[in-house]
Amino acid sequence: MKEWYLMNKSHDIVSGFESEDFDSTAQDTFAESLMTSIADDIEVFTSDLSQSTKTRAIVEGNVQDTKLNSMQRRILTQIGTCKAGMYVKYKDRFWLIVGLVDDNKIYEKSILVLCNYLLTWKNSSGEIVQRWVNAASASQYNNGETNSTYYTSRTDQLMVLTPKDEECL
Repeated sequence: MKEWYLMNKSHDIVSGFESEDFDSTAQDTFAESLMTSIADDIEVFTSDLSQSTKTRAIVEGNVQDTKLNSMQRRILTQIGTCKAGMYVKYKDRFWLIVGLVDDNKIYEKSILVLCNYLLTWKNSSGEIVQRWVNAASASQYNNGETNSTYYTSRTDQLMVLTPKDEECL
């Protein structure tokens, strides 16, 4: 006996136009998969944390094998949900969306890094601003300096990933 699963569809006739049918129902089929146990509840925030939307996503990379991988995830969401620089709250932690958010006409994929520090500063208007950021060692890349007469030796340098908003820029 073979087991199979048919996604909910409005068409149930084999007509020779299955490719076009798939194209027209692909996003609805993905939305249906978000209602299953493979998806998780997440909250997507604007870069200044002022607005949020609760939604569902398929979170990839939960089982990792290195420390570096433990600070990254990938999420699959409905097209139009995420933009680079936004935050995702997942399992009571803030994650920052980095890189290009792109889609394959079925779902969009975003890369997340774990926010491990609440950066606080005073802006030019004297207001206190706070943003969750990802701070990591950057000494593996270079010292960030160009040719100069004087060089500063450091034991470590930090690379800080911030959201893309007016305050951070």
